[in-house]
Amino acid sequence: MPSGIDIVDGRGKTLLPGLIDAHVHAFGLRADPVRFGVTTELDMFTFLEHLGPYRQQRESAAPTRFSDVWTAGTLVTVPGGHGTEYGPIPTVSPDADREDVARFVRERLAEGSDYIKVIKDDGSLWGGHYPTLSDRQVEYAIEAAHEFGARCVVHVVRQRDARVALEAGADGLAHVPADPMPDDVVDLARRRGAFVIATLTVFNALSCAGEADQLLGDPLLAPYLSQEQRDGLNLRAKCKPGLFDVARENVRALHAKGVPVLVGTDAANPGTARGVSLLSELGLLVDARLSPVDALRSATGIPARRFGLEGRGLLAPGHRADLVLVNGDATENIQALRDIHTIWRNGIPTDRRPAQT
Repeated sequence: MPSGIDIVDGRGKTLLPGLIDAHVHAFGLRADPVRFGVTTELDMFTFLEHLGPYRQQRESAAPTRFSDVWTAGTLVTVPGGHGTEYGPIPTVSPDADREDVARFVRERLAEGSDYIKVIKDDGSLWGGHYPTLSDRQVEYAIEAAHEFGARCVVHVVRQRDARVALEAGADGLAHVPADPMPDDVVDLARRRGAFVIATLTVFNALSCAGEADQLLGDPLLAPYLSQEQRDGLNLRAKCKPGLFDVARENVRALHAKGVPVLVGTDAANPGTARGVSLLSELGLLVDARLSPVDALRSATGIPARRFGLEGRGLLAPGHRADLVLVNGDATENIQALRDIHTIWRNGIPTDRRPAQT
């Protein structure tokens, strides 16, 4: 053994690759995710000023306290559609044809988007209404992304829109639908080889089902929560009871049919927080009848493979030295993920204490 190498006794513990959250809204680099073992995040919408820093961060192997972020950049949406409420962004004209949509997608990739995210959501699940892309425009956007060599995920919250996205060839759905999925839509996802990012955490929060309070009160986690995380977990949206139960049943059905389910939290929506909410998501997936091993794969190797994240998601020579060591056997008890012994980021142990404000 070379001199100067620290030896860590791993008996009674589980060593994992750094965890991957496949659905966040980052809006900047943060230390919070890494302090809970989340070393890679897939951002599903951000502003242009963040794209350069994200790329620089993830291409470096220097010591860092921040997670690495890949991003969809600007959404593919229409004027007044979902996503525009967060600020002025480019949008697709309601009457855009195939050439117009392809041009829009090409411009996003030229800006630095790592993959394309399309919005197909008219607001009806939330009791409102806002404009959205037509079925044909969703098809055009997916077609263009693939033509330009990019992956394409589609934001849906209703099964009817999931059907549209899957029939058009989406690589994945950015949420599991929160209304009941018929068997034929589940089968369609399987046949098309699409993945689904579960985001049960955000549906739990929207249903006021208590997972955020559980995190705030967990003695293994509470001492390490930053004020920003506490604020996010304490924030509440208007309750829509029942959404979570339906979403969880849909995850069960998808997993039972062999559709790949990815771990994603949709942080930092109300009732969620980057990093720590992924530990909730893993538990919720096990509640949805994934085994602990399947849940862990959904936060490591599966998203790394599906999004082409080289050197991540596995414990293997040549991969990033982003590691999480937890007390107990996480392959048998997913809650062992909350009892963190050590986190290494680019091979350097991470200080888990939150920054003082």
